[in-house]
Amino acid sequence: MTVETKKPKKKKKKLGSFPYRSLIFSCTLALIVMGLFGAVIIHANVLSRLIRENLELQVFLTKRVTENERIRINKTLSAKPWVYRKNGEIGVRYISKEETAKNLIDESGEDFLNILDQNPFPDAYRVRLDPGVYEKTDSLETIQAEIEKLSGVDEASFNRNLISEINDNKLKISIALLVLAVLLISIVAI
Repeated sequence: MTVETKKPKKKKKKLGSFPYRSLIFSCTLALIVMGLFGAVIIHANVLSRLIRENLELQVFLTKRVTENERIRINKTLSAKPWVYRKNGEIGVRYISKEETAKNLIDESGEDFLNILDQNPFPDAYRVRLDPGVYEKTDSLETIQAEIEKLSGVDEASFNRNLISEINDNKLKISIALLVLAVLLISIVAI
């Protein structure tokens, strides 16, 4: 008598069989995540553009500026190519010293004009710059120097820190999201 040993039967794989469910799941998940990253990039660019369009350069006029000089400064600023323009709107707005004092009184609730003999604020312009100007802070400094050379202008200023942070953060976010998208694409390809 011979004893036969039974070998366990192996399941034979069919030619062309593949784990379709896991492949479909991983591809779908990767595409959803990549779509979310794309949406974040688009919204970050839109937010950055909106912030850039609303940043202003403040131009303070000298105390003894005449009405004719003020009008000339307004026309000069409005004609510059770096001023924001959209739908016929020009980004130059005059703010009188009386308007500045009234706004401060409304915000603080205290009338400082009763204590002081005169209004300490200068007349000013708020100039919205074209968003393309913000790519480099050097270009803003050139514009600032150009404005300060105008007769009747005492000082021009802008928020350097905010502009630097906007430019730095936009670059960092774009690079990080690009790296994550490349990583996801490589994982799906593998």
